[in-house]
This record gives sequence, C-alpha cells and structure tokens, in this order.
Amino acid sequence: MLISGGNGFLESYLAEHAIKKGFEVTVVDDFSTSKERNVPAEVRLIREKIENFETSERFDYVVHMATRPSPEEGYR
Repeated sequence: MLISGGNGFLESYLAEHAIKKGFEVTVVDDFSTSKERNVPAEVRLIREKIENFETSERFDYVVHMATRPSPEEGYR
C-alpha cells in the first residue's frame, strides 16, 4: 500500500491500521506542513514531494492524501 502525505493525522492512522491488517506500507511525504513524525516505525518512509516521486514498484492500493493546505499559494 502506498499512502501519499502519510504523515498527517488521518493518514498515519490509516498506515497503522493497514500494518495491523498485514499490509506492507510505504509513505511518501515531504513534511512541508508538519515537523513531527507521525508515521509508525514499521512504515517505509520516503521524504519527497509526491509530484517528484518515481518508482517502478507496484502497489495493490494507492491512497492519495497529499495536498497543499492552501492550494491558491501555487497560483500566484
């Protein structure tokens, strides 16, 4: 399972729940909106912007939760 923006409150809960259900979880997060590490230790963490993330790895599930808190910032 791949979770983008996985350091957030809901996303880290999802990662924790998925691990308990037996999933291998990869999180991609650039920590641009948080400084604290919330993802469980069992997660493979990739510190990178989701728009720059590239992989040839296949995932059974992809949960896209990465978003800017203020989308207007990118349009100035």
